[in-house]
Amino acid sequence: MAMKNLKIAYQLLALGVFIVAGFTGVGFIYAYSQLIQQDAMAQERHVAGIADQIDRIHIDALQARRKEKDFLLYLKAEDAEEHDKIMVNLANETDRLRALLSEDRQRAMVDEIQKLLNEYRNKFQQVMGLYTEVGLNADSGLQGESRKAAHGIETIIKSAGDPRLQGMLLQARRHEKDFLLRQDDKYLKQFNQEISGFFTMLAEEKLAAATGAEIRQQLAVYRDKFLALAEKMKAASGQIENLRKTAHEIEPNFAKLHEELKKIKAAGAAIQQRQLQRASLLMVAAIGVTGVVLVAFLTLLGRRIVRSLRRGVHLAEELATGNLTVRIDTAATDEIGQLSRALQAMSTELHRIVGQVTRATSQVNSAAAEIAQGSGDLAQRTEEQASALEETAASMEELTSTVKQSAENAG
Repeated sequence: MAMKNLKIAYQLLALGVFIVAGFTGVGFIYAYSQLIQQDAMAQERHVAGIADQIDRIHIDALQARRKEKDFLLYLKAEDAEEHDKIMVNLANETDRLRALLSEDRQRAMVDEIQKLLNEYRNKFQQVMGLYTEVGLNADSGLQGESRKAAHGIETIIKSAGDPRLQGMLLQARRHEKDFLLRQDDKYLKQFNQEISGFFTMLAEEKLAAATGAEIRQQLAVYRDKFLALAEKMKAASGQIENLRKTAHEIEPNFAKLHEELKKIKAAGAAIQQRQLQRASLLMVAAIGVTGVVLVAFLTLLGRRIVRSLRRGVHLAEELATGNLTVRIDTAATDEIGQLSRALQAMSTELHRIVGQVTRATSQVNSAAAEIAQGSGDLAQRTEEQASALEETAASMEELTSTVKQSAENAG
């Protein structure tokens, strides 16, 4: 009933508003799906940035290992300095990586890498310190002091011209070199034996008191410096082993971080896929509802308009055939109802006019009959008068004839 009472223009306006609202909703859903896709791409870029940052840290860690090996191989201070620069940069890079991560578990993994890197840096500095004490070359550190003392002894022995002492010193130097090359304690033991034998031989040799005292002093320095050097080298070897162990502990953490990134990426992709599916379903539902309502509304409106027009056509056809008593439903207040009422009013008015014409025709017919009757009466009277006139004329002619005869007779 409400549809019938609402004007078609308003119904079409309401339909237009509904269509706009429907497609606006579809547009919002589409925009929402676009935002989801943009978030997905942003998430992918974020994860890719984290992966790149992890790779940079990993590469820097490998560069640090390379400089570590270069230092241990060539004992160059430049390599140690480069190593320290890389480690400082690694500390900054891990801080950046930690800022990119949002979950505590992931940050804990980065904290573990930072802790291991700090341990690695400290242990490398300890190794570097030990090697600096030992001597980065033959003329520095304990190695330089030991070598200097040995050269001093050689010079004194040569000036004294004692081949036995010179041979004993050369044996000690040979064990020194073997230990430096192989770091085997048996060479250290042999070195100590040679030095003890040297002191014993020195007491037996007939040397000047000053020369003997100087040799003893330099020999003690040589022995003490070399033994200290040996202890430092053994300590450095242990530190190197700890250093490598710590470095090896760092490696698996990068693989764990990459694996964690894969999980994050997969979880994010799953969430975004569900969101996109939900948005797609909402869009399909919105389009479907809008389409169904639109088709239903247009169908109902079309059927109502067609039915009303058919009734109007039927009324016009009946009027055309002269049937002025036909009636149609005029309860609706919309444009079709207004048209139906206008046609009904036209039919009623035509019926009234025809009635008036019919009544006027009857009156005209009655007046015409009266006029015809009056005309007949007049014609009859006229005929009677004409007959009387004819009789009068005849009488006049007879009278005239009689008078004429009378005159002739009188003449």
